[in-house]
Amino acid sequence: MRSLRSSLIILLLAVLLPILIFATVQAVNSARQEREAFELGTRARVRQVIEELDRQLYGEIKVLQILSFSDLLQPDDLARFYDLAQRVVATEPNITHILLADPVTGRQPFSTIRPFGTPLPVLTARSMLEEAARTRQPVISGIIPQGAVIRKPLVSVGVPVIRDDSVPYILAAVFDVNSLKRILLADNIPSSWTGLLVDRTGKIIASTAGSDELVGTAAPEVVREAIASGELEGIYSGAFMGTAEAITPFYTSRLSGWSIHYAVPRGEIDTPLLRSRLITAGTGGLSVLAALLLAGLVARDIAQRRRVEQSMEEAQRMEIVGRMTGGMAHDFNNLLTVILGNLEIAAKRVRSDDRTSRALQIALGAVERGGHLIQQLLAFARRQPLQPRPVAINALIRKMMPLIRQAIGSSIEQDYRLSALPDWCLVDPAQLESALLNLAINARDAMPIGGRLTIRTRALETVRHGQEVEITVTDTGTGMSPDVLDKAFQPFFTTKEIGKGTGLGLSQVYGFMQQSGGTVAIDSKLGAGTTVTLRLPCAAPAAVADSEAAAVHGVLGAARSVLLVDDEADVRATIASTLREHDYRVVEAGDGSAAIDCLIGGAAIDVVICDIAMPGGLNGIDIAREAKRLRPGVKVLLISGDPSAALETVSGVPEFARLSKPFRQSDLMRELGAMLSV
Repeated sequence: MRSLRSSLIILLLAVLLPILIFATVQAVNSARQEREAFELGTRARVRQVIEELDRQLYGEIKVLQILSFSDLLQPDDLARFYDLAQRVVATEPNITHILLADPVTGRQPFSTIRPFGTPLPVLTARSMLEEAARTRQPVISGIIPQGAVIRKPLVSVGVPVIRDDSVPYILAAVFDVNSLKRILLADNIPSSWTGLLVDRTGKIIASTAGSDELVGTAAPEVVREAIASGELEGIYSGAFMGTAEAITPFYTSRLSGWSIHYAVPRGEIDTPLLRSRLITAGTGGLSVLAALLLAGLVARDIAQRRRVEQSMEEAQRMEIVGRMTGGMAHDFNNLLTVILGNLEIAAKRVRSDDRTSRALQIALGAVERGGHLIQQLLAFARRQPLQPRPVAINALIRKMMPLIRQAIGSSIEQDYRLSALPDWCLVDPAQLESALLNLAINARDAMPIGGRLTIRTRALETVRHGQEVEITVTDTGTGMSPDVLDKAFQPFFTTKEIGKGTGLGLSQVYGFMQQSGGTVAIDSKLGAGTTVTLRLPCAAPAAVADSEAAAVHGVLGAARSVLLVDDEADVRATIASTLREHDYRVVEAGDGSAAIDCLIGGAAIDVVICDIAMPGGLNGIDIAREAKRLRPGVKVLLISGDPSAALETVSGVPEFARLSKPFRQSDLMRELGAMLSV
């Protein structure tokens, strides 16, 4: 009997011990998985909040960039621009005021918080102004303590106002930290948690901990240590604002350098582990089976929770992307549509008045640029209201050449290889220009020490659409690794430093091409540069009105001869093409020496068109004076991209006629017509 009892005990132990061991392992693993799921969930929440914050800041930056391009921003007449800034503040609930400041002296020409013309104090804290002027990129400040004028903490966003390769002003929008706190509170974290929004220096911008007295003060030491580590995201533990011990996930914005920290009491995370210890302390078959059943239920619950969280995360991301298409973008599009429509009507009615027509054309160009910037906010979400029109692709690229040159700088060589294209493409020209400009800027960033940017076009015959137009943008930059290439089109993915990029450029191009019925592809290798290929289906409209040709009302050349002098081959080729289209005979020269040789030669020359800034010792004014000396009857038109380049006057009249770059065909034809009619 005793032997049987012993055998039964041994058999029972042989059965129960493996079950108990298995139950213990399962319970421990389940607790660990639940803790990992908890940590992943909190880190995902922090990341979603910082992404929403980035969208708000990105929207404010785009508003300022639109304003910075306005032709109303003239140093000698800022009153109209001040009125425009006031209207923007009235439509933007987050912005308290907009100011304009000199980055060198700190002088404020105006601030919308005071009537125009009111003397304003000189800004003493100019680090943000100096950084924006130096980098020529938007800059987001840290927390600004309350001052004598505004009795509450603020933050600001500043963008450089670039004029003629210099930064005379920084345009800044200032907004109340409460607008940022609302984003933090919208996540509805448990009351036992503490959420902080902290700037790059470790100062608190917003907190979920009720009182606003913490705003502007130093964050807890563990928070500052996490910021100092340089990590963009992670999780750390330690004492946190009255909590004995907390687990704190954090995430840092690439756009602003700010970070979100969610402190979760350790007890809430350790609860699953304590539960597993109670389960393992149970004995007996029923306890083991119950533990196994509980572990299985927990595992199933965790798996289900993960699936739900993944679905919710994807839905929330797309919802946030969609929200960027609302509010501000729509309001500005409506405003620009009204302005553009009325300007076009006015332009048609005053064609006989050259001065008024020229002013309206300048305003039209500014409105179009503003519209392009607004469309960038919508493009990557593939929700922008496209306005497709029959577009001649080569003509559009030629029109963009000066803008691309200004965007990428003089250290990068440009090569345009535009093949003959038989058809038009039905596409939104503003969005296509924006996409090409985005690709050019990406190429510039990939060539920090210079290189070559090549833009090609050609016609293709494909199975999908029949005839297509292919545009390739190629750089000789650093290229991409396979991992980076796989993520290149993902929204907000970027390899640039914090504050240098938002990861929206390529996703905007992808969304636009998808909406337009085209395709986009990237071919890139590390160290071998990058090629982005755009393909658009051709269109054959019954009647296509060439608006650019219709806008030109200058006189035809009537076989007149023009000596065109410009050291930029692309500019020279573009102007020469325009002149030849209007029956002018064109002789081209790339420098001062070649121009003088043409003047000394026997060829007939009626007009000299010359760029002011020329290499080789002879500038445009020198060439113009030599032309007058060699051929007293010749007409001279100086062109320049530098409005500050002054001409001498004779009896109060400029020595030579002048036309500023960039100019439309109608402007050039009008100038030549006036000169040749005298």
